[in-house]
Amino acid sequence: MTERIRAWLKGLAVAASAMALFSIVLGCFLALMLLVISMEEGGQNLSASTVNLTRTMILLSQGVGFENGTVRLTIMPLLLTVMLIALIWSLANRICTDIRAYISGLVLWEVLTVMEANGLDVGLTDIMPVIILKTATVFTIGFGLAAIPKSAVFQRLMTFMAGHVSPPVGRTVIIGILLGFGMMLLYLLAGLITVVVWIALNHSAVAALYAYGGMETGSRILTTIAMLAWLPNLCIWAMSWLFGAGFSIGELGTFTLWVGQGRSLPPLPVFGLLPQPVDNQTIRFLVVLIPLAVGFICGVVSMLARHGFHVVLPKGADKEQRRGLILEMAYPAGGFCLAGVIISLLSSMLFAVSNGSLGKERLASVGVDVMTSAQSVGRPSAMGLCLAWGLVLIGVAIAFSIRWMIGRTTAGTATQSAQANQQGRPVRRTVSGLNTQSFHENQQQPSKEEHDEQHEPTDTPGSGIRLP
Repeated sequence: MTERIRAWLKGLAVAASAMALFSIVLGCFLALMLLVISMEEGGQNLSASTVNLTRTMILLSQGVGFENGTVRLTIMPLLLTVMLIALIWSLANRICTDIRAYISGLVLWEVLTVMEANGLDVGLTDIMPVIILKTATVFTIGFGLAAIPKSAVFQRLMTFMAGHVSPPVGRTVIIGILLGFGMMLLYLLAGLITVVVWIALNHSAVAALYAYGGMETGSRILTTIAMLAWLPNLCIWAMSWLFGAGFSIGELGTFTLWVGQGRSLPPLPVFGLLPQPVDNQTIRFLVVLIPLAVGFICGVVSMLARHGFHVVLPKGADKEQRRGLILEMAYPAGGFCLAGVIISLLSSMLFAVSNGSLGKERLASVGVDVMTSAQSVGRPSAMGLCLAWGLVLIGVAIAFSIRWMIGRTTAGTATQSAQANQQGRPVRRTVSGLNTQSFHENQQQPSKEEHDEQHEPTDTPGSGIRLP
């Protein structure tokens, strides 16, 4: 009974601790930023709005947007979202991962969310049931990442799979999952590198926009740090831009490898980072081929590596070994299909959560076209994996054919030699047999002359025959 009560209380501790730590850290930074801006700009004391701004950012990091006049902000700061999920995961992993702790923690999390949503100076873009659903999703993801690997249900499922799923199939599923997530991480890394290149090329434009707004050094530094909360969003948009799909800032700006139009954008410093079109056709062609190249390289490595599918040629070319080689090629095909599905789902989800709005009219849709961007990532990745599988298949088929031809040639030569030996040995054996038989006949039977001499009548004593 005491353990059950402790589990309920530990769930409350997880939710309260996560919300308190996140609110304190975020609130302290926002208070410092508003204080520095107030001191340098010489306006009204902005620190008084720290509490409301902190509550608003906590809700925004969970997908709940807000609006104030013509401003409508629904773009999730994904860096804050990831940090909040990681904080919930860490606390749940240390305190308790029981189902009762999850229920009690979720209830307290929703109570705190409702308290934060009430009494704000700005309006929220979602109704209360939607707010509860979004915040519950964030808490569930963080708590689930800690609880699922430790749960008895997960352990029984793994035991069942280990007992009923063959090791090659299980290995195929694991490799396919790791391959899909690994390729998505490489694509996000490519997006991050692209953003770094944008910063290096367009930092002067950002400085000009800061100067246009009359911001001093301290305000610039803290505002830049605050904008890092949307850095993952920009990396996801950069990934779409790099692979040819591009992104848009409402109706005011469209950015692709071929087009870079953003003269009508509001003078926000972050918009100074947005790229110009790439004039070099060769560079455009190469960067669009990145998903294809990544899929091809990862596919070949996973098929040939010892810790991957490890496709090897059999030593012989008989029927059983041919069947085993076909199965060895079928497992990578299944793993690549699974990896392609994971890449399509993950890319669609990332593109969807990175989008949002900055206004109500011309800035109502900021981000990427989810379907077009997902196709620009998923389709060439699947083609690269398919190309890797086909190339390895051709190589294996050629090597197997050569080995089979060599084996057939060697077998034919051996057969001819055996037939020649079989045709020659009986003659020698017959000859030797005849010789042996003649020798024994010569030993056992006298020759004709000896036979005549033996049967010739002789005048010997005791003989009844007399010569005439």
